[in-house]
Amino acid sequence: MKKNSILASLALLSAVIGNAIPNASATVVISDDFTTGGPGRAVGDPLGGTTTPVGAATWITGTTTTPTAGAAFTAANEVNNGGTYSTLASVSLAGAGSLTGKTVTVQADVNFSGNNWGTIEFANVVGPTHDVFASSLLLYVEQKTGNWSIYNNNFGATIASGKVTMLAGLNNLQLIYNAQLNKASAWINGVNVAPFFSLAYTPVLNYAGFGTYGTTGITDLTLTRVDNFVVDVVPEPSSIAMLGLGAMVLLYRRRRK
Repeated sequence: MKKNSILASLALLSAVIGNAIPNASATVVISDDFTTGGPGRAVGDPLGGTTTPVGAATWITGTTTTPTAGAAFTAANEVNNGGTYSTLASVSLAGAGSLTGKTVTVQADVNFSGNNWGTIEFANVVGPTHDVFASSLLLYVEQKTGNWSIYNNNFGATIASGKVTMLAGLNNLQLIYNAQLNKASAWINGVNVAPFFSLAYTPVLNYAGFGTYGTTGITDLTLTRVDNFVVDVVPEPSSIAMLGLGAMVLLYRRRRK
């Protein structure tokens, strides 16, 4: 009876560790709340070329992205080929160290209501158009309709899709990639719209960022905003497993005493 109680306790602790440790142990490697006032962050200055307050990653932009005074920025769009409008912004993940076997999350609070759609994404390369930038893994959202999709290996492979009720104003988007299992997951406003699923293509995580896209000019740029951009990393599962094993051994010894 005592042995069964110990085993049950270990199983419960294992389950708790498996669910709680990844979130609790995530390390923020890049973060930007787009607060203005610092060098290169005056109202009206472009975002490209400035660095993130956490991680000191340099923003690369395909078009002009203009900071505003509201600790966020609006995306000022320019005409690209085909008469469409797009804005891209990304940062290199080189400073985050090796991501092999780790779980990486990119997230941001976004308002894409001034565009046809917008994305948060991981990419292998960074380029001047959304087609080049979306080369690895992205979460695509139409704020007006609530339609969302996850694309793997450019826009050619739809991995998951659905529809949610979007909020007026900013919405929180999270895209999670488990490099050890080659699986991805997505959250929208705290709802896990896409539990972890396997990918056919292995993303190359050289960059993380966001994009917006529209087919008409936007006169009210406050309708396209991004705030609280964050990239965080969870340690290798082996490290988590060792931590869990140590906790279970400690519990077992206490039970024996």
